Amino acid sequence: MMKKYIVLVEYDFAQRNFAGYVPSLRIGAVGDTKKEMIETLEDMIKIEMERRAELPEYQHEFETVSV
Repeated sequence: MMKKYIVLVEYDFAQRNFAGYVPSLRIGAVGDTKKEMIETLEDMIKIEMERRAELPEYQHEFETVSV
């Protein structure tokens, strides 16, 4: 069964690359393109799945702040 994960994606203008973070697994990756970063994250998740019988899922919430 395939599982979906939320990925926070950010473009770093200074480094000119993409950073992605999976909050529920606390895994992050960087790539020159968004596609490269996502592929790296997918590989990292698969490696974690092979290492552990069950992946931990950390509790997290999404909030917005108005200033």
